[in-house]
Amino acid sequence: MYIPFTERYHYTLLYIAVLSGLLLLLLIAFLIRSLSVERRRKREAQHSLRYEHETLTLAISGSSTYVWRLEGEGIICDPHFYDLIRHPRERITLDEIIHFLHPDDRERFYRGYRASENVHTHKGHYRFDFTGGGYEWWELRYSTLPATVSGGKYIITGLLQNIQDVKDHEEELIQARRLAERAELKQSFLNNMSHEIRTPLNAIAGFANLLVYDPELSETEKREYAGIIDTNTKLLLKLVDDVLQLSRMETANMSFDLRRESVRHLLEAVYRTHSVLIKPPLEFIADFPAEDAFVHADRMRLTQVVTNFLNNAGKFTSEGHIRLGYVRLPATREVSIYVEDTGIGIPQEEREMIFARFYKRSEFSQGVGLGLPICKVIVERLGGRIEVKSQVGRGSRFTVVLPCVE
Repeated sequence: MYIPFTERYHYTLLYIAVLSGLLLLLLIAFLIRSLSVERRRKREAQHSLRYEHETLTLAISGSSTYVWRLEGEGIICDPHFYDLIRHPRERITLDEIIHFLHPDDRERFYRGYRASENVHTHKGHYRFDFTGGGYEWWELRYSTLPATVSGGKYIITGLLQNIQDVKDHEEELIQARRLAERAELKQSFLNNMSHEIRTPLNAIAGFANLLVYDPELSETEKREYAGIIDTNTKLLLKLVDDVLQLSRMETANMSFDLRRESVRHLLEAVYRTHSVLIKPPLEFIADFPAEDAFVHADRMRLTQVVTNFLNNAGKFTSEGHIRLGYVRLPATREVSIYVEDTGIGIPQEEREMIFARFYKRSEFSQGVGLGLPICKVIVERLGGRIEVKSQVGRGSRFTVVLPCVE
């Protein structure tokens, strides 16, 4: 019982010491290995960062791209950018950046800046004049880092790239497209003109030859052929007149006698004229409210538009009614002048096509398809717009909306 503890458990303690030593050695070896792996990872990360930094530096140095970041109220920029704007290598204030910005882009720039805390990324195109040589287009891209990165204050970091060459190229492509469209329109116009002119000319030449070289024609046939020649001559003259009129309007060579006009008085005059032309079974209805409306317009041109609407309504309406009227729109300070019919209507897919030159719903209908394009140009010159509502088989409603004057 008096044997010492170390003597009694000598081997047990020896085993424990050896096992503890082994465990300690294993722990030390694991820590050394972990440290070695971490050091290797750091070296690889540093090598990767150095590679990316060098690549980014080479990419930036070879182009008009500059790195910057916003910290608080100051902007820290790429050294090359300081050289570009001839600025000391210190922080640039936001007011200095605004000084370089085009006045028309400042409000948009401010909106983006105010939203930078809530928007993670942003890309915008702005005009800057950094060198005093004139405004150029620059692309501004940035990302907003979380507030925890900078101790409670967010950081905006981004790139500023000159894209003036891209904008110039885009403008060249736009101009080329416009030239191609003009050439296509001219070719289409010439083709349509050739077709529209050839039809009445063939009729005039054909029936004129019959009148001259066929002595056996009766007086009735002669009068009929002379009537056909007269009709096609008028059609040809109207075609030439419409083309010249449309050309003068589009080139702003046609003057408009703009005056304060009463809508009620103008439509009453039109109604009196067409009440004789529109005959049963069609009913011609005047829908004029008690309150008058006044517009700043050319009386003759506006009458031409309404007359064209009425002629089209009469052409495509065989029964029912044609309604002429106007409605004041106090909410928008406008007046809508409309012609409504119960004719064949216009399919949805054709409602934009009807304002194209030489478009006709039927190749056998009268006219050359320039009436509505002329109306559109006139109304736009008067500061208004044309609205069309239609349902196939139930009729159409053409409306001219013009701003009212006191």
